[in-house]
Amino acid sequence: MALIGVGTGLFFAPNNTLIMGSVPPARAGMASGLIGTMRQSGYAVGFAVMAGLFTAIQDGFARDWIHLGLRPLPGPMADRLSHLFEAGGPWSPEALVAILHVGAVLAVGLTMLTVIYSAPRLSLGAEGHMAALGLPSWPRSAGCSSSPARRS
Repeated sequence: MALIGVGTGLFFAPNNTLIMGSVPPARAGMASGLIGTMRQSGYAVGFAVMAGLFTAIQDGFARDWIHLGLRPLPGPMADRLSHLFEAGGPWSPEALVAILHVGAVLAVGLTMLTVIYSAPRLSLGAEGHMAALGLPSWPRSAGCSSSPARRS
């Protein structure tokens, strides 16, 4: 949970700053609402994907175990299968952790695909890249404005 909190904090603050900084002040409310709507939609889609993974993988486990149970098994395999059922079957902690690992790998893959696809299209400049990373911008020389220009 701490990892999720840290990741959320490191992503949403600079992301919201970049989005809201590029929106005219007259449309700030609309942009803020859109950010919230997209965030909630992402949560819902993520939950649905994880629920689908759980269902699909556990159905596969159950189907395989039923097929194994319908034919005679050698002694060691029968012992191993009975141990799995005693541990909770497809709902055992090991099975649930394995499914979460699949979900994490898919999430990392989607994130990397998004970064690779989006990176060439960014035109932020040095200050925008620093803000996207959540870092303070470098001090500017005298005569330069210290705040980013807002579009009107």
